[in-house]
Amino acid sequence: MLQKISLTCLAALLLPLPALSLANSPIPPELFDRSLEELLDTPIRSASKYTQKSSEAPASVSVVSAEDIKRYGYRSLSQLLASLQGIYFISDNTYSSVGIRGFSRPNDYGTRIAVLIDGHRLNDNSLGSVDVGTGFPLDMDTIERVEVVRGSSSSLYGQGAFFGVIDVITKNATDYRGVRVSTEADVNPDRYAGNTTVGKTFANNGQLMLSAGISHRPGENVYIPEFDKPPLTDGISHAHDDHDIKRLFAKLSYKNFRLTASHIDREVGLQGTVGMLFDFPNQLQEHNSYVDASYNHEFNNSLETNIRLSWNHYAMHMKSYFDYGNYIAINHFEVPTEWLNAEWQWQWHNDKHRIVSGVEYQHSLSQQQRSYDEAPFYAELANVNSDLGYWAIYAQDEVKLTDKLTLNAGVRYDYYEAFGGTSNPRLAMIYQMNEDTTWKLLGGKAFRVPNAQEQYYADNLFLKRNPEGVSPETVLSYELVLNHQFNENLTGSASVFSYEVNDMIDAITDPTDFLTFYSNIGSAKASGLEMTLDKRWQNGLETHLNYTWQNAENGDTGQQLTNSPQHMLKVRASLPLSKKWRANAQLSYIDSMKTPHAALAAHAENAHTDVPAYTVTDLSLIGMPLKDLEIGLHIYNLLDQYLYYPLFDESSGLEKIQGDGRTLRLKLNYKF
Repeated sequence: MLQKISLTCLAALLLPLPALSLANSPIPPELFDRSLEELLDTPIRSASKYTQKSSEAPASVSVVSAEDIKRYGYRSLSQLLASLQGIYFISDNTYSSVGIRGFSRPNDYGTRIAVLIDGHRLNDNSLGSVDVGTGFPLDMDTIERVEVVRGSSSSLYGQGAFFGVIDVITKNATDYRGVRVSTEADVNPDRYAGNTTVGKTFANNGQLMLSAGISHRPGENVYIPEFDKPPLTDGISHAHDDHDIKRLFAKLSYKNFRLTASHIDREVGLQGTVGMLFDFPNQLQEHNSYVDASYNHEFNNSLETNIRLSWNHYAMHMKSYFDYGNYIAINHFEVPTEWLNAEWQWQWHNDKHRIVSGVEYQHSLSQQQRSYDEAPFYAELANVNSDLGYWAIYAQDEVKLTDKLTLNAGVRYDYYEAFGGTSNPRLAMIYQMNEDTTWKLLGGKAFRVPNAQEQYYADNLFLKRNPEGVSPETVLSYELVLNHQFNENLTGSASVFSYEVNDMIDAITDPTDFLTFYSNIGSAKASGLEMTLDKRWQNGLETHLNYTWQNAENGDTGQQLTNSPQHMLKVRASLPLSKKWRANAQLSYIDSMKTPHAALAAHAENAHTDVPAYTVTDLSLIGMPLKDLEIGLHIYNLLDQYLYYPLFDESSGLEKIQGDGRTLRLKLNYKF
């Protein structure tokens, strides 16, 4: 019923808007300076490691702009990504990860997606993970655009570019030209944040952009019925979901040189939902830093080179309380890791060819996993050092076969001492039927090596090592894409895809000792359809609709994969009310998902097997009442829908965790 009400409310909001006449709504004339085609077919770089139009890229591509971020009030990268076709996110209140095209394994924190900032890869070299929620190192206001490339991309990016690449492009100093201060406050749950960004250009054409921000969530009492077990606990977690975040980002450029640096500190309270004791002061601390230096040189109009060097550091420390039966232990789990990365890339092109090639090398300085009990007595449980460094070589050629037909072919070879070598190709045929219609036929192979925890870690208390080892997993994907421009104000796209995952890595429990270990347990296959439609109306109203149908199954049993909705519908609308104010609305429908605890139904009373479908409606009003002051009023989950995310917690039987209800946010942005 609430879903129908939500849909009705949005329809009532949107349907009358196209009838408004331009004369009754003073729209700034610059709104129509660019056609919808130009706005949607923006140049991107992440699909081929060189700049090209998204219609020419050998992949299905989505671009989210800084204007979209401002209009719809995306508070995190995960929320932004979840607005796109084929993508959804899952949160356990500590980490947020995205599923793409029906694939999201339990406790997989971004290991099958390559996430970049200005081309620099964020996935750490130990766990291969990246947090796209509160642990993402950028403030959303510093983002110029986000490029999402779907499909197997190991031909350029190597391991982990399994289902796609997400490249977050940051703003430059010229986008600020002074100091910009923002502050925001959320209500229910409470959250306070602030950010200051400085942009400076120098007489020698040098540029400096520096951004610093903090965020604080004090935590609130949360009732989780699965833990309501008197006299041990009343099911209330007392303010153990607090967050404290500090971010720093800098970008310095001079002629062909660019230096970027990023650092984030994050402290998160843990409710105790993954084997830990409930309502105890469990805590997670993370530190994530990198320094990236690059140099680009153009020899002539057809040849250029780019060199990139980076130092990277990631440290995670988790303090947890566990009941060992006879006593309560305070456990510490640490993952300090540090690595160097180098890449040398060449590009050459003429009228018929555009070739990009390069070599890449990653060296691990430290790759440790350690677990020990502090109290009531010290006990070393695990101390594992590993090295998952690699070297790789890649090449891609874009060939103009005719004026309308382009062939894009690429391959990359990666070599790991622990696993040997692997070659992964990608092939695309792009047919520009006419000025309005483009067809793409795509195919590719990608791989993911088991991370250090899956391959090496063992504390023999909860997790043990697979004595037979774990092999890399692979995916073969195929896709047919159609992009069509109906007229200057209406455009759409459709994509039919399929993929098959082999040697899929997952956690299983040994029934003899009840310890968990990782193994290549089988395969998964999926097929689906994605459609989008963008329309700009005469009165300035902009609407976007996307729909996804996806069917992801276990390749051995034919059962639907867990954490995988079959239907998703997202609608966005933005209407200028005047020269200073704009109203925005967004609706997202996510179908039900099978939880990892479906097996509990066989032996546990009242066990559930599905997380119910939900529909969430967001509204926002943004404006500039003063020249340098911008105000944003946002209401998330307008109808206070109950929404849940699947959760894998075998120790407690908890199968889902509740997301935020109705949340209000006020944001102020002032430019000095």
